[in-house]
Amino acid sequence: MVKVTKPSTMEEISHAISVYQRFDHFTKLSYSRRTKRGRTMDF
Repeated sequence: MVKVTKPSTMEEISHAISVYQRFDHFTKLSYSRRTKRGRTMDF
């Protein structure tokens, strides 16, 4: 039972981390784009 549950939980954790990293990268990208464009126009 331990051998069966361990890889599945590790897969879930790694999947969640990869999704979080992708989301974090996307937000950083959009944020940097926004600041680069808005610095000269808004500020």
